[in-house]
Amino acid sequence: MSQQMPGESPTVNLSSAPTPAGAPTPAGLSKPRSNTPLILGGVGCLILILLLACGGAVGYYFYTRNRVAQLVPTVKIPTVSVPTVVVPTLDATAAALATGVSTQIAQLTQPAATSTPAAKATATEAAAGPTDTPAAAATQPANGARVIAFQSNRTGNNDIYVIDASHPDTVTDLTHDSSGNDTGPAWSPDGTQLAFASDRSGVNQIYIMNADGSNVKQLTQGTAAAYHANWSPDGKQIAYAAQAGANLQIFVINADGSNAQQLTKDPSDNFLPKWSPDGKQISFLSKRNNSLTGTGEIYLMKADGSNAHRLMTTNQNVQRSNWSPDGLEIVFSAKPDPKVGHLQIYLVGLQGTDMHQVSQTDSNATSPAFSPDGLQIVFESDRKDKKNNLFVMQANGTGEVQLTDAAGDNTVATWRPGA
Repeated sequence: MSQQMPGESPTVNLSSAPTPAGAPTPAGLSKPRSNTPLILGGVGCLILILLLACGGAVGYYFYTRNRVAQLVPTVKIPTVSVPTVVVPTLDATAAALATGVSTQIAQLTQPAATSTPAAKATATEAAAGPTDTPAAAATQPANGARVIAFQSNRTGNNDIYVIDASHPDTVTDLTHDSSGNDTGPAWSPDGTQLAFASDRSGVNQIYIMNADGSNVKQLTQGTAAAYHANWSPDGKQIAYAAQAGANLQIFVINADGSNAQQLTKDPSDNFLPKWSPDGKQISFLSKRNNSLTGTGEIYLMKADGSNAHRLMTTNQNVQRSNWSPDGLEIVFSAKPDPKVGHLQIYLVGLQGTDMHQVSQTDSNATSPAFSPDGLQIVFESDRKDKKNNLFVMQANGTGEVQLTDAAGDNTVATWRPGA
């Protein structure tokens, strides 16, 4: 037994003092506790620490991922827009190529031949004075377009002009440098030249020139006056009327001016020869039937001058005539009754029995000529101030359009081949 020191509280050894069963615990003393709750508490704390650690790790993961996303810039790849390529179909491409090739061929093979077209398609020359282009500056449509040659005395003497029927507000004076009268233009079959009559040498002779008025050459020679040139379809000869004794007779001459030959020898005037489209016949007017002054009757003959015969059996007083492009008809201006009415335009077949009137005007309609396609007829009319101007109508007489409205007379029009 231990000895207690003075001043110390008495020590009680709880572990060594047994408590009788069922005896109550003394006041101020606690009952001994078990170790199990401590163990459970430690385990719980450990689990809580682990959970906090895991949560921290997850949080740190998301934090660092977001931070990296903020620090690294976003690279945007631009959207590339690929244009849509439209490939034409084979038919469209072929048609475009064919059109281009045809145009180039037409421009290379067709000779140039007239005026510069203007903007307005239906305008006409001002009566006070037309816009004329000097021959040297003339430009011609590549394919002949709708070119018409004619004679006009709008500036005093007769000159040869060209006009595009599609753009009639501009005309070109091809013989403006001539001091003589130039009349009766006639196209060569290929449209590259014009034959005409001129008194520039003092007496009327037959000349040829290029379609732009250049390179003028005299074909006929001598003192006999020559008029009314007309080219053969093969381009080798020119028919014309010339004074032979007291009367006009029909002649032919080579296109180079050689080998002139007389075809008619009737003792009356024979004039205005026109080759048929096939070159086998020549039509002409003759006064052998005593027609009205300034007119004649239509005759046909072979190209060598044989078998001349009258086309119609009654006098028609024909002023001028031309063949249709197909060679089946002849268009002409005439005054069947010399005392009544005006000169009108008619058509007649080669048998001379089916004549019918085409124009219906209250003034003279004269000097008709077919377009190369046979669909239209150009003619002259004196319906305004008794001055002749050019008009175009359909072959059936409808749809008249005025081409010229200039001072003086504008007459004897002829279409360029292929126009």
